[in-house]
Amino acid sequence: MYGRIDVIQNSITKIPLRTLNITISLPPNADLWLEETLTPSLDLAFSRGVRTSQHNACLIDQWMSHLFPQPGKDIPVSVLLASDFPENSAHTHYICCELVQYTAGMNDVFLRKLPAAKHMGKTIQSYMTLIEKHIEDSTLHHVPQWPNLMILGCKTPLRINTTSLARAQHKPLSDVLPTGEDARQWISTMNEIQMIFHQHNEKANPTEAEEKPNGVWFWGEGSRQIIERSKLWLSTNQSELSALSRAANATMKTQSEIINEKTAEFDALIDVNITDHRDLLEADDLVLRSFNSLKNSLYSRLSVTLIRNNTAHTTVCSKYSQYKLWKQRQRVKTWVGHDGI
Repeated sequence: MYGRIDVIQNSITKIPLRTLNITISLPPNADLWLEETLTPSLDLAFSRGVRTSQHNACLIDQWMSHLFPQPGKDIPVSVLLASDFPENSAHTHYICCELVQYTAGMNDVFLRKLPAAKHMGKTIQSYMTLIEKHIEDSTLHHVPQWPNLMILGCKTPLRINTTSLARAQHKPLSDVLPTGEDARQWISTMNEIQMIFHQHNEKANPTEAEEKPNGVWFWGEGSRQIIERSKLWLSTNQSELSALSRAANATMKTQSEIINEKTAEFDALIDVNITDHRDLLEADDLVLRSFNSLKNSLYSRLSVTLIRNNTAHTTVCSKYSQYKLWKQRQRVKTWVGHDGI
């Protein structure tokens, strides 16, 4: 009955059905924070909302699905970031080329993402020069807001299937290597660049404490396509998402602007990266204020996603979810404490 009344009211007053999405990234070692930090609003959201879990989840894929929610709209990261390249360029096939660390394990080699603040300016330019000299008939563009990422442009289609660095890191290299018709060529190129970087790093100043890349990882391949502007409202302090949202022409706002607007014209995404228990407290307060936005009918749905150990735990709430008193409230650690990974 109440759902029917809501539908009728929305049709008469033309109130748009908008979703406020919150993505919260938790580090693998967050168990103690989840145990000791009081998070009543997160507890409420996960106890009384509609919950789902997705294994082998990728934060970048989560972001892209919010930027371009249309069904069947598959836009590779490289293609999005290359959307402002010159249209008259003959290099219309793209792939991400990211500086990484390869480390030897007991029985395999593993990939590791480099710290985000490294290799800016002259440092990354030296590695770009080495890559450009080795890969002929291509273009290479650095993405300023994504410090370790470059976009490689090629003239011919890329007949490979790759794994994003977010999914590939910390896994045996043999399990995540590119596949496809031209896979052997691209794997050989990565091996050759690794040897070139090794020689370059040996000549570098030994007093430099900065962690250096010893190779690259290719991922996110695709061909140029027309990309419509994203209508998403977005708030983030993560440089990678800032780069994607800028390329997608999404509207950047502060958290307060998204939550306190008088009218929500579009869906919104607030991205939160947890680095300590204080961040977790702030995230809980954000969820509390978001519930108030539901209560005031600014948004019709609240979707909260906690991402940890490549598992995404999502709960979707309406303005009535918090009143489902028959659902016992449990700590959020009950839902995300064991990821099964």
